[in-house]
Amino acid sequence: GLAVVMYASAPFERYGRPIVRLFMAVPVVCWILFAVLWFKWVEFRIAFVLVVVCAPVFLVDVLDGMKGVSKDLRDMIMSFRPTRTHVFTKLVLPATLPAILTSWKINLSLAIRVVTIAELVGAVTGIGYGLVVAQELFSVADVFAWTLILVVILFLAEAFLGGGARAALADMKGAGAIEVEGLRKIFHQTGTGEAVVAIERLDFVIRQGDMVAIVGQTGCGKSTFLNLVIGLDRPSGGRVAIGGRTPYDDFDHFRGVLAAVFQQDRLLPWRTAIDNVRLPLELLGRDPREQIERARAWLGRLGLARFERAYPHELSGGMRQRVALARAFAIEPALLLADEAFGHLDEVTAAALRRTFVDLARMEGNTAILVTHQLEEAIEMGGRILVFGRPGRILADIDLRSWPAGKVPGLRADIQRMIQENQPGPEFTKLIKRESPA
Repeated sequence: GLAVVMYASAPFERYGRPIVRLFMAVPVVCWILFAVLWFKWVEFRIAFVLVVVCAPVFLVDVLDGMKGVSKDLRDMIMSFRPTRTHVFTKLVLPATLPAILTSWKINLSLAIRVVTIAELVGAVTGIGYGLVVAQELFSVADVFAWTLILVVILFLAEAFLGGGARAALADMKGAGAIEVEGLRKIFHQTGTGEAVVAIERLDFVIRQGDMVAIVGQTGCGKSTFLNLVIGLDRPSGGRVAIGGRTPYDDFDHFRGVLAAVFQQDRLLPWRTAIDNVRLPLELLGRDPREQIERARAWLGRLGLARFERAYPHELSGGMRQRVALARAFAIEPALLLADEAFGHLDEVTAAALRRTFVDLARMEGNTAILVTHQLEEAIEMGGRILVFGRPGRILADIDLRSWPAGKVPGLRADIQRMIQENQPGPEFTKLIKRESPA
């Protein structure tokens, strides 16, 4: 409980952790001597020593486990707008379970050793007492017997808790138009405080139902822009509005409205494929029967009907990404975002998933934004291409639906040249002026 409070409250952790560390720094023998001086009954002495020695270690281990949950998994689950309770029960607690079990196992072993030492110092019964009597009587056989009993207890504890940890790990095994106005994002380096401009200025509108690909060099603000649309970050200036609301100020309003697919699948390793697809439906509070039916239907549409009970580590990279696609489509979002979702796969698998993504998005009527560094991928979508320069600004806004068919084959070279020179060509400059909002 205390670990949860410290995890939820930064000030509480800031002041509480040094106190816990102070308790951990006191030698065990000192606590045992305090126990002998302060308590008359042996049981109280043992309980006191166990609490002050083992509890701080367990608390720090659990807290570190909770704070060590992958940022990628956090961003994934936050894209579905969960409540704080859902974040804890669906992500933090399951992800921390291995740390809890490991710490429990270690602390039980520590507790047994502490109890034995405590008994040797001030107890009148138990294993420690038996060892003392055996030593006083110079009974080698009894000393060996009591020592053997202690070793067996430790061995059984190790086997029992180790098995429990392994078992636990096996279980793991419409939105409206998007209006971007004067958008600017600046980061500050932690060490030097130096400002780094990720997005200089962006102005454009994405109409409802548009299929948009965003391309540009690494560091041109593509993923930063997507994080602003998801609502995971706030702009330094300007705004992103979806249907008149900003996703970072009206975060909960977009629960069930948008979904994201990331470069890595970000599946929860302790959930099966069908349970990973069900996750956002659980966060939305849908009926359990509906959750299963919808998750099963989407896995079937993506060719994974036979693998709904498989864990992520039992699936190939392409299959895991299909599960991630099913998870996003399952909530029937009005806005679908993909951040380099297919770039890490082999070209055959990537091309197949790309076609699936585009076909499903069109069939479902989603507004879709695909961030990619592959120009072929952007052109194949057949919608609209936004070319970002560094730092984030528009070099070109190209609508392929109205682009002259004869010029499409040379479009890749034109975009490549713009990106390399970080300057729009004359022809594309006219397009930007025509497409920019008044």
